[in-house]
Amino acid sequence: MRLLHVRVDGIEPFEDKVLDLSFFAQDQVRDAGATSGVTRLGAGDSTAYSQNVLAIAGINATGKTTALRVLQFVID
Repeated sequence: MRLLHVRVDGIEPFEDKVLDLSFFAQDQVRDAGATSGVTRLGAGDSTAYSQNVLAIAGINATGKTTALRVLQFVID
C-alpha cells in the first residue's frame, strides 16, 4: 500500500483549518534510468512518479511540527 494523499480538516494553524499533503508528482524530475531514484507509479507508461524527498519549511509557529504529528498519526 502507498500513501499518496492526506487531507485532514479542523487542524490549526493551517489556512481554512485544512492540512492537505500530496506525496506524488506528475512531472518527472530526473531521468527514469535504473539508478535515477525516481519511482514510477502504475503501469510502465504511467506519468505519475513518487517523490523520494519531501520538505516541510516555514517560519516559527506555522504548523511544521503539527503536520509531522498528523502524518505520524496517519501512518500509525
